[in-house]
Amino acid sequence: WVQAAKSTAGKVIMKNGQIVKTPYFSASDGRTRSPEEVGWYNFPFAEVFNSKMDPWCNGQSQRGHGVGMSGCGAEGQANEGKSAEEILHYYFSDVEIGTLAH
Repeated sequence: WVQAAKSTAGKVIMKNGQIVKTPYFSASDGRTRSPEEVGWYNFPFAEVFNSKMDPWCNGQSQRGHGVGMSGCGAEGQANEGKSAEEILHYYFSDVEIGTLAH
């Protein structure tokens, strides 16, 4: 995990040139939730966080709010060989991955 942290240092999720604060949680029950489904109204960039199928977590209990990226889903995709960028693009729709200016 140290190498993963180092390789993504300074990387941010962006939409229309603005940084998006991306929620994440432990485990889904097979799908993620939209902000509206959990009562997060007027959530910034809500369109980025559409509900998605999360088959890497099938059979688990929902742990956390369910919006954004699930830990078990990200781990499952990484175990299949997906890159960090591929995983982020799966959970966060129509975003760019940018780098913070130093």
